[in-house]
Amino acid sequence: MSSDQPCSKRRIDEERPLSVLSNPDLIRVFMTSLDAPTLAALRQVCTEVRRATSQAVLGVVDVLERAATLYVTPDFEAALSLAAGHQQHIAWLLQTLALGMVAPGRLSLLLSGSYHLLQAHLSRVQKLTLSRALRTASGSAPLLRLPLLDQCRVLHLSVRLGMFTESAQELNELHACALRAYQGIEQARSEAEAAAAAAPSAAAVCAADA
Repeated sequence: MSSDQPCSKRRIDEERPLSVLSNPDLIRVFMTSLDAPTLAALRQVCTEVRRATSQAVLGVVDVLERAATLYVTPDFEAALSLAAGHQQHIAWLLQTLALGMVAPGRLSLLLSGSYHLLQAHLSRVQKLTLSRALRTASGSAPLLRLPLLDQCRVLHLSVRLGMFTESAQELNELHACALRAYQGIEQARSEAEAAAAAAPSAAAVCAADA
C-alpha cells in the first residue's frame, strides 16, 4: 500500500496543472499575461484546455458585444462603465486577436459592431496599437482563412483606427491598406454578383436535365 502512495501522489501532481488549465474561470485570471503564440500553444495541449480557453475568450467577447450594443443607446454611460470594468481583458482580446483563433468568422463582425465604442473608449495609443495588430494579422493564417470580404473589413477597420498617427510613413502604409481593402471589397462583391447571376442558369440546366 505504501509503495503505491508515491505513484498516486505523482499522478495527482501531474494532473493538477491540467485541471487548472481546463477551468475557464481560472484561465480568465491569467489570460491577459498570455501573448498570441503562447495562447496558440496552450490550445494545442488537449481538447479540455482548448475548450476552456475558447470559453474564456468568448466570455470577454460577450462583454464587449454587450457594451457595444449599450453604447448606441441612451444608456451609453453604462457601456463605457462596463468596458472600463473589463478594460484589461478587452485590450488583451483585441491586441492578441484571440478571437481570430477561437472563432475567426466572428472577428470582423465584432470589430465592426464595437467600432464606435472603441473610438470612444480607447486611448490614442491603444487605437494605434490595435490598428498595427490588425494590419500585422491581415496576412496571418487565421485571417487568410476568412472570406475575402471579412479580411478586407478587418483591414479597413485597421485603417480607421490608425488615422490618428502622426507618422508620415505610417500614413502611407494606411493609405496602401485602405486601397487594398477597397479593391478586395470590390472583388468580393463582383464575385458574389457573378455567383448570384450564375445560380438561375445552373438551376435552369438542372430543370432541363430533369
